Amino acid sequence: MSREHEPVRVLIVDDDSIVAAGLAAMLDSDGIVTRLAASGSEAVDAAHSWEPDLVILDIGLPDADGRDVCTAIRAGHAIPVILVSGHVVRVPPAPGVAFLR
Repeated sequence: MSREHEPVRVLIVDDDSIVAAGLAAMLDSDGIVTRLAASGSEAVDAAHSWEPDLVILDIGLPDADGRDVCTAIRAGHAIPVILVSGHVVRVPPAPGVAFLR
């Protein structure tokens, strides 16, 4: 099924509900459809069932390392993922992940 004329869908994954809601509000105001997840397990389930066009993923989740969640989300799916963090991250990226500086 083609989604050519449907709005862009973005999955926002962050355990900080204020950050997630603020980002969702900004995207929603531009006509982007958002869905929120607060944990790695919720993120993987939502990404595979909802099939968003993009995932914005906090690297520091309470139940999992965001890099592992990224790998699980992309397993068998070509979903672009942007990893974000409110902290300085000094870890090697997962395979297929690049950090922008």
